[in-house]
Amino acid sequence: MKQNLLLTLTLMLCCIFSSNAQVSSMRLGYCNGEVASKGQIGISGENTIEAAIFLTQSQLSIHNGNQIESIKAGLATKLNLTSLTVWVRSELNGENLAEGTAESIKKGWNDIFLTSPYTITGEKGLYIGYTFTQKGSAYGISTVGSYVENGLFIKLGNDSEWESPTEYGIASIEAMIIGENLPKYDLSLISASTKENYPIETPMPINIEVRNVASHTITGFDVECRIEGIDPIISHVDCDLAYDAVGSFDIEITPALTELKNDVEMTISLINLKEGDDQLTDNNSLKLNFNVINKEFKRNVLIEEFTTELCPNCPYGTNTLHSTLELLEEEYPGRANTICHHSGYYTDWLTIGASEDLLWLFNSGGSTYAPAFMSDRTGVWSNPGTAEKMADIFRKRLDKPAYVGIKIDATYDSEERILTVTATGERSMEFCENPARISIYLVENDIKARNQAGASAGDPYIHNHVMRACNDTWGKTIDWTEDNTFEYTHEFTIKSAWNTNNMEIIAFVSDYDSTDATSCVVENSEMRKFTDFYYDNIESISDNKINVITNDKTIEITGNYKSFTVYNINGQSVIPTQLHSGIYIVKVVTENSIESHKVMVK
Repeated sequence: MKQNLLLTLTLMLCCIFSSNAQVSSMRLGYCNGEVASKGQIGISGENTIEAAIFLTQSQLSIHNGNQIESIKAGLATKLNLTSLTVWVRSELNGENLAEGTAESIKKGWNDIFLTSPYTITGEKGLYIGYTFTQKGSAYGISTVGSYVENGLFIKLGNDSEWESPTEYGIASIEAMIIGENLPKYDLSLISASTKENYPIETPMPINIEVRNVASHTITGFDVECRIEGIDPIISHVDCDLAYDAVGSFDIEITPALTELKNDVEMTISLINLKEGDDQLTDNNSLKLNFNVINKEFKRNVLIEEFTTELCPNCPYGTNTLHSTLELLEEEYPGRANTICHHSGYYTDWLTIGASEDLLWLFNSGGSTYAPAFMSDRTGVWSNPGTAEKMADIFRKRLDKPAYVGIKIDATYDSEERILTVTATGERSMEFCENPARISIYLVENDIKARNQAGASAGDPYIHNHVMRACNDTWGKTIDWTEDNTFEYTHEFTIKSAWNTNNMEIIAFVSDYDSTDATSCVVENSEMRKFTDFYYDNIESISDNKINVITNDKTIEITGNYKSFTVYNINGQSVIPTQLHSGIYIVKVVTENSIESHKVMVK
């Protein structure tokens, strides 16, 4: 959430003698010295075009006695432009109080001196602008950034009226000021941002960007945060901002907010310059809004790949994805949940109907392809690039908080081959436009390919993350309780051809709009391995480094291991304490292997 400053003053350094030396000129405008490479505004035919900005009386008051020496006119193109004149006016349709004409026109900045410098009195605001003529279609007006008040006025054509459109941004126009009365201290707040949704009673990060728009170096200032109903919060910032320098600073506050509320307004202000009084306070404050929520959740990203055995480019795409997953596992362990749909480029023996239905997400007039990838269904792309570039896409998603949390529990009846999955969750706010849905997908790893196009000869090609089944292609609508929680249960029939030891359960909560493929974004996901609660075909493996012992109805492990799971004789996972008498299988995960031990509890 970022607000644009209503005025940006920029200093141009002409000579520097010491850290506190005076500058000989300043530029005054809203565009931060930026000029566009391509124009957005234009008309056809021979015409006269005008553009301007307005500098208020307050903004000019600190320049009493100084002069506007020249005007910088930023143009997005010079094509078909035949003349360019800059001017100063008190009214848009008024006479030119001062003007200057360009000897030649160029794309980008045109610094044009006025025939006679205009002396600023500070008694009125001024329009600063330019007029150009064109012999044919032209898009000469340069606009940048987001619209701010007084930042853009245009007149398109001889018989047109002046207008101030908001959709194009700010005109690239600046007045160059010279004189003996250039301001010493003026710090401008360019932008301020914080989290859109603030979890109550937690630190609130705030980023501010400031510019020194006066002649003397500033070494410190205070930031005041005001929220209605609570005392102002003041934070100090040390800096070293010389003339025209821009600084970005992070502060952290913990506002004494006690109620959940949407659209809370906060005013951020720069106060108490260390060097002296700020000579213009109109550019010191910005407002921003945020929502107060009860909590946020760590996000797990849902990665989906479309791939088939008929696709010759898929082995490259899949290998890149696997390298990406290795990177993510180092940086975000356990937070990337992956599903591969065998569809997009024809079908193969691993294709299921739901994967074909999901091709609708391509949203490209029925034309689909493979490989294709999605990050939380925020978009589909085909070229994986490098693993690092692909990881960046997922990192951006992982770094954002989620507003729903999910947990998975499951039981498996090995005789009936019925898997019962229960997903529970909690939300901290309304996070999607449509009723949220819960989806549960089953995937299987380590499946040997039959005939993979594009695979290296002699090397067995293995499919991983293969989608096997789901509760519904687009999930089921969640029935939230009054305390914003849900519980959903679904039963799956596990086919005998599936290896449950290689299977995973992935549950995710998402938006869904049957008319808009871009409105199906996944808010959060969770994964459980099948072996977390059931392990099949266990064989005893001895390893002198690992010892499994029983102690008073409790199973304990000694040695070097990462984790262990205890299963009863039916293959169901159990808590390793207060066990009944009988035989148990213990799966121990070490650094290099998975070991199984059979023990007797008496």
